[in-house]
Amino acid sequence: MLIAIFLGTVVGVAAAFSLRQRLNALAFLTWIGWLLVGTGIPLLTGQIVFLMLAQGPGEVSPLAIPLLVAGLGAGIAWAACVTGLRLTGR
Repeated sequence: MLIAIFLGTVVGVAAAFSLRQRLNALAFLTWIGWLLVGTGIPLLTGQIVFLMLAQGPGEVSPLAIPLLVAGLGAGIAWAACVTGLRLTGR
């Protein structure tokens, strides 16, 4: 499970750093929109995959919880990095 959290976080951080020049050029409200969309997409993806795996009969797949947490980690990492980059002006 720790690997899923780590990988999700790395994806969120990598996306924020790769788009930092483009995000710095945006107006504040547009930047807020990118922040919300970038945070919501990994969260929603993790939830949808979790629900798809949990719908099957019997026990929940052992991959369901790590995928849900990976989406959460990616969303939080994106939000933290984008906010930090905006506040520091880098």
